[in-house]
Amino acid sequence: MLSMLLAVVLSVTPADAQPAALAPDTGRVVQVYDGDTLTLESGDRIRLRWVNTPELRPKEDYGVEAREAAKALVLGKEVRLVFGKVKRDGYGRLIAGVEIDGTDLSTHLLELGLAHLFIIPPDDADHTGRRAAQTKARAASRGIWSTERYEGVLHITSFHANADGDDRQNVNGEYPRLQRLRSSCRPGRVSYLGAVRRFLDTAFALGPSGPHI
Repeated sequence: MLSMLLAVVLSVTPADAQPAALAPDTGRVVQVYDGDTLTLESGDRIRLRWVNTPELRPKEDYGVEAREAAKALVLGKEVRLVFGKVKRDGYGRLIAGVEIDGTDLSTHLLELGLAHLFIIPPDDADHTGRRAAQTKARAASRGIWSTERYEGVLHITSFHANADGDDRQNVNGEYPRLQRLRSSCRPGRVSYLGAVRRFLDTAFALGPSGPHI
């Protein structure tokens, strides 16, 4: 009788009640989609922590260079994954830092000017080195820092345009995600209004299926 009851309980247990997929500590990188999106041999996709790189679709300046720099460092190699409190995002991707032979991929991209810092709380990692790498690349107008898109105080990293359900009910489900790049805008450079203008241009151009990070 007990075995029958257990069988009934197991048969009605919903799929989403099963434990989340385990997050590996290491893995071999078999694909680099763009500068901050990788795939492991296990099939796990990784969203790189701490940085945002230019998009390939729609194509942004230095998007290809960011992808190729990531490829050169980690493709085909065994890497160590560094997790925070959240190990997977809503898309099932691993949210992890990637290290190889003591080199942090995020810092590497920042040094080359092919990424900007993108820290999502909660995050208690030490970012001293990453901040220094970004500051140095920006001062040298390296990579993305040579373009008008990154001259302002704010940068739009993504636009979540297609909320679940009725938009009239889920009014907070559609939003832009902004990252502050500097404490003040240099004279004559694109400022907050420029960032807002680009956000509106992007939103209307992409429509309801806009990009996500």
